[in-house]
Amino acid sequence: MFRPAPLPPGIARNYARGKPLPPGIAKKHLPGPLLGRLPQRDGYEWRQVGSDIVLLAAATGIIVDILNDAID
Repeated sequence: MFRPAPLPPGIARNYARGKPLPPGIAKKHLPGPLLGRLPQRDGYEWRQVGSDIVLLAAATGIIVDILNDAID
């Protein structure tokens, strides 16, 4: 089974709710079936970061919520 690589330590320290997504971090769009199971909110977007699912404020990139280890 594929397991996403953990975040590098320097990025992981700055990865938290209320902070902007650190620069250089790889964020991916979620697959349609998974995205369809999450609540949609205007002005926010769901992204995959490593094995986490992250809710971002679209305009600012501020992390609103993190679903830790939600993706295997």
